[in-house]
Amino acid sequence: MKHQFRFTALLLALLTALSLTVPAAAASFTLTVEIPSLDRSFSPEVTESTTINQVKLLIEEETGIAAAEQILTLPNGQAAEDGRTLGDYNVKTLTMKIKNGHTTSISHTVLPTYTVTVPASVKMGETLTISAENVIPEKGKQPAVSLYAASGENNSFTLTTAEGATLNYSVTTALGQLMDVGSVVLTINPEVASGGSVQLHTHLEDNVEFAGEYTGTITFRISVADLPQQP
Repeated sequence: MKHQFRFTALLLALLTALSLTVPAAAASFTLTVEIPSLDRSFSPEVTESTTINQVKLLIEEETGIAAAEQILTLPNGQAAEDGRTLGDYNVKTLTMKIKNGHTTSISHTVLPTYTVTVPASVKMGETLTISAENVIPEKGKQPAVSLYAASGENNSFTLTTAEGATLNYSVTTALGQLMDVGSVVLTINPEVASGGSVQLHTHLEDNVEFAGEYTGTITFRISVADLPQQP
């Protein structure tokens, strides 16, 4: 009975020792590699046992820059040795330089431009065409033309004579959509076209009671707005 107990105790001790020697899987983490010469960064998944040379091979696969041409530096500026591991250095950020490499910055500035044409005057009933051409905005932006104000009281669409007679009118699109002050009448999506136009029409709303020269104004505002988010 004592021999059986000793054998069982030895077996348990052996199993305990074996369980203690099984290595745990190395935890992975995201390494950040700054690459100033390409004005970008690279973020591979690695472990503490990943060697510096293995990191260089990952960079070569990502960028095409041969591992032999790379120099990886630590945050303190010291060069990392190929055979050492990330755990040896205890870092999560490296900087990659090219051996004997010299970087030249190339820039080109394109200013936002667009040409919007709004007629200076039209007669009642004539087509009022607003157009935009040569539209080059910043990415994610588009020019917009809105009906900003009208000369009538409280921004109403009203024509007036010098004697004080008035006529009310309306503004519609070619499809008959009624426009109000604040309505956007034209937008140009630069991802679709570099220009476009809209036709507006004015219509008398009142019966004419008095003769005279009726005049009034409507003001259009040109602005740059964000492109609508795609669903």
